[in-house]
Amino acid sequence: MADAREVRAAANSAPSGRDYRSEIDLLLAKADELREEAEAMDMASAANECLERGIKHSLTAQELGETSAASASEKIASQQDRFKTSLIVDGIDLDDELVESAAPRPVAVRPVNKYSQIMNSRKEQQLQGSSQVNSTDSTR
Repeated sequence: MADAREVRAAANSAPSGRDYRSEIDLLLAKADELREEAEAMDMASAANECLERGIKHSLTAQELGETSAASASEKIASQQDRFKTSLIVDGIDLDDELVESAAPRPVAVRPVNKYSQIMNSRKEQQLQGSSQVNSTDSTR
């Protein structure tokens, strides 16, 4: 790396109307000033502050996530209660065994849980009800 004397010698050898010597002196003085400022910085405390901010942000994000999860759980529980209530209103008991209808069904579309079975039976009831209404309308 070139030292200050070599830089000055190179600057003075170039023909120009600029005062390179004073520009170099200013830049070297500025570099010394910035070097002293950098050495005065407490990097350990700056790193600790940065880590503390990161921890604070992660805790905030975790709290928001927990709040959202709790809200979602409450909504799910509410919807489950509404579903159970609608079944009770319709006279369906969740503890009763459901009997499959005599009509054969393809294996791929068979419901695998009570909810699916109940929803399929409701669909069938609606279809039967609408076919009865349609047959009544056509006889008029």
